[in-house]
Amino acid sequence: MAGTWLSRLEPLHKNRGRARFRYRCRPGTSFDPRHIERAVEAIKGVSTVKVNPIICSLMIEFEREVTDA
Repeated sequence: MAGTWLSRLEPLHKNRGRARFRYRCRPGTSFDPRHIERAVEAIKGVSTVKVNPIICSLMIEFEREVTDA
């Protein structure tokens, strides 16, 4: 995922079952937030993904027993 659309993915905060990241898209990339949402949702254990393209934020809720941030 990050190799395709993103040039940087920076963790902002993590707590039990939730993490927020700041991202930066590669220059010239045709970006649709739904692409990242779908890619992250496909990870086993991820329950919720929210992308805010205005502030370049990605919030992920996940099952700690299955995956981690």
